[in-house]
Amino acid sequence: RARAHSLRAEGRRLYAEALLREPADAAAALAQAELALAAEPEQPAAAHLTRARALRALGRRRDAARAIDAAVALDASVADQGRAILR
Repeated sequence: RARAHSLRAEGRRLYAEALLREPADAAAALAQAELALAAEPEQPAAAHLTRARALRALGRRRDAARAIDAAVALDASVADQGRAILR
């Protein structure tokens, strides 16, 4: 059952990343990223970064920075990716 949740979370995260290819879909991407986090992903830092990308696309830089902080707190190796989102 935990594996199913993890796969669902990763699927939602990947869908959010795909939605981010179209700026008009940023709100839908944010919703999918938040659903991914709620599904307890195996790699929550990646889901937080996806959420940060969606927030940045929506012009919510401060919220994006908080999402990046959450990702880095879970996995310090994503710090560079997080900085790139805010550029």
